[in-house]
Amino acid sequence: MTGFLGFVALAASLPMAWMSLAKVALFLAGGGRLTLSLVRGHSIPHHLGHLWSARFVILSVLLFALGLLWTSAPMDFALTAFVKHAKLLMIVLICYMVSNASMAGTLIKVWMAGQTFVLLCSLSMALGLTPPWVQLGHSEYVVFAESYIDQSLMFAVAGALAWHLKDERLWPRWVGVLLAVLFLGDAVVLLPGRTGYLLVFAMIAMAAYWALPRKIRLFTAIVLPVVLGVFLYGTSGKVQNGVDRALAETLNYGAKHDIASSSGWRLNAWHRSLQGIAASPIQGHGTGSWTLTVKSFEGSNANQVFGSGNSSNPHQEYLLWAVELGMPGLACLLGLLGALVWDARRFLEPSTRAMQSVVVCIVITGLFNSVLYDDLIGDFLCISLGLLLAYGNTKNHHEH
Repeated sequence: MTGFLGFVALAASLPMAWMSLAKVALFLAGGGRLTLSLVRGHSIPHHLGHLWSARFVILSVLLFALGLLWTSAPMDFALTAFVKHAKLLMIVLICYMVSNASMAGTLIKVWMAGQTFVLLCSLSMALGLTPPWVQLGHSEYVVFAESYIDQSLMFAVAGALAWHLKDERLWPRWVGVLLAVLFLGDAVVLLPGRTGYLLVFAMIAMAAYWALPRKIRLFTAIVLPVVLGVFLYGTSGKVQNGVDRALAETLNYGAKHDIASSSGWRLNAWHRSLQGIAASPIQGHGTGSWTLTVKSFEGSNANQVFGSGNSSNPHQEYLLWAVELGMPGLACLLGLLGALVWDARRFLEPSTRAMQSVVVCIVITGLFNSVLYDDLIGDFLCISLGLLLAYGNTKNHHEH
């Protein structure tokens, strides 16, 4: 079982094809095992049953299943959207299949080894040495991810785990410190993602908050990101260009309704999403309905803005759930994020801090991308959350 789950943990760092293969295998093996256990009359294992996050995952999937009953989208696409939302079940299946702290620790190490490999590939590309397995045409310094935004999020998560778990004897302490610096440094220096800058600042602020005396924690957590931001803006042309471009695009949207830019398109999509929510705030428009819903408000140029099919999304996780499932859907998403933090409170301190850092990454990135709905990055996050929950849960049980 460790070997199989090791493949799943490693696949979180591999290209989409491997990630998809691992996901299907996990659903078949884990889902089949859990179903067979329940059919035989066995109760849900205690280490899984008391996790509030597992309950919210199941509730979320059930809501999206119910959303198929009233969706305005074609059923074939609605089912595709449901499958993408249902990837959340990977979190529960991983927790179910990881039986002890030793197995969980091994899987975390495999996961980190995969991310370290991606990091080394990215750094080698910065030195002008592009590995032969990196596809031509990828964004600069992006290895297997679909975009620099995805890799920025992955490196922010990896940096947080390397730092907060450095005293867990999963890897030497100095290795954890070095990896944290390299992961976060790569996300800021090499990758152009503006969301990535926010994630790095947040991870550094959280690490500083927990490392400093209580008297100055809050002050440092507020001031440090501002100081870092000002410093990088003044010294890094990449950061300065990214911030200036985002500001200019936002102002152009406000003045001219320019939706050709990345920021302008997002702002328009969010505006249409709010119109869709206002039209059906209680039950939403159904699973997979986002594109059709916003197109109905966009008018004659809807296909030009959102494409001719139904596969667009608002690049905002919260609005996606609210349009498709109404305010109950949004409440369920917020409940899931809160449940992850709540469950982590019972873990030992390093695991608690690692989990809370990952949740903050999701909260921030979800403001600018459909981070759980998207395929590769959503799979990565579900695998990462599942491994962290399993590690913190089993280690806490082992220690007590």
